[in-house]
Amino acid sequence: MVQQKNLSSCIELIYNGADINAKDQNGVTPLHLAVLNDDLDILRSLLFLGADVSIKDNNGKTAMDYIDQNEKYSNDIKEIFSLFEIDKDKVIEIKKPQSSITSSHTQSILKMKTKKEAVLSLDGGGMRGLILIEILLTLEALTGCQINDLFDWISGTSTGSILALSIANGKSLRYVQQAYLRLGHKCFVGSKPYSTELMDSFLKSEFGEDKKMNEVKYPKLIIPAVLTDRKPAMLHIFRNYDAPYEDNYQIKDDKIQQPSLPSDQTMWSSVRNSCSAPVYFRPNDRYIDGGFIANNPTLDTISEIYKYKKYLGNKSEKQAANIRVIVSLGTGQYTLEPAKPIDVHFPSTIWETPEVVGSLKDLVYLILEQVNGRDYHVVDRAQSWCEMTGINYFRFNPLLSNVISLNEIDDRILLGMVCDTRKMIASRLDELCKVANLLLGNE
Repeated sequence: MVQQKNLSSCIELIYNGADINAKDQNGVTPLHLAVLNDDLDILRSLLFLGADVSIKDNNGKTAMDYIDQNEKYSNDIKEIFSLFEIDKDKVIEIKKPQSSITSSHTQSILKMKTKKEAVLSLDGGGMRGLILIEILLTLEALTGCQINDLFDWISGTSTGSILALSIANGKSLRYVQQAYLRLGHKCFVGSKPYSTELMDSFLKSEFGEDKKMNEVKYPKLIIPAVLTDRKPAMLHIFRNYDAPYEDNYQIKDDKIQQPSLPSDQTMWSSVRNSCSAPVYFRPNDRYIDGGFIANNPTLDTISEIYKYKKYLGNKSEKQAANIRVIVSLGTGQYTLEPAKPIDVHFPSTIWETPEVVGSLKDLVYLILEQVNGRDYHVVDRAQSWCEMTGINYFRFNPLLSNVISLNEIDDRILLGMVCDTRKMIASRLDELCKVANLLLGNE
């Protein structure tokens, strides 16, 4: 498929299990062929999906050794390779646990070393969840540890819930990356709302039909969804731990059904409830997408941790001191654009009607935008709270060149999104290195 320059088929083969580093009789890999065949998109896709750049062919050459043979695109190819490469000097500077240490040992050693907790917050955003994976892959490369060994708490809304549960279940980020692509091409087909049967089947195959939330003990999971069987609708958090404390706003009334306990709540349905974006999917039971209240779940995560530790008997001063770092990851943002002020009123003449209709549309967009808000003031509030309590706070959210819809499955558009993410990673690598050192207890 690389030789035929068929991007979609190439990506489909890989996310369905084909060996991305397969060699032919000459030891040539798909990456070698992409360099020699002038196909920059396939080259990007192979690097995005984890092709090994160090593999040599029978002549002892890596794919990068052939770059100069491609006179037409050599500079472009070098730029693409550099985009997916991490500065080796930066990696060397970070003190990592010994590679021989097992995962469980890594957890205990890191906990003993830091004595403080790390929190990961994952925004919603549909197929833009691939951005989250790209940033987390960088953190794994910098620390030499798996994400589930680095964080004590992981919260995830909507698409972030898929990633959070996958990490907690020990799935590799490369596996989850391929699962995202399978999910998109399988479920985002036809007209909206998309097939709930396909979505449910996918989630059951990934998380098990009967596996309960409390079967995963570490890290602690916070999965926001919205309860719509009451007025006003309310935020609900699916957890993998017992939380006997009462939410101040929860209604205790026999007429209103109470949410299930972690021991009764299946994993797949927790994710499904958090991902039930209206228009895109029919709701599962009485829940809709958590993004309507907590698209960026950082503040709700902080509140939940506060209540949990307060219940355990800790004082507020200790709670703040017990969190070393909060890492908040977004699924892309866009540049600010000028807009006309909104002025909704009854038109005094027929000639004003188009202007008023335009203002009404802008008002609807404003409401939806603020309901799903995850940047600007939302980030400022979380950052201010963390600064007041002495917690290290980091927010990573790439600026995207194009608007990417939740249900985007065009491979070239998704590749462009990933490249935007890699540019952000390169520009903020020093901050990511600081995060890596904090997670390892080096700072």
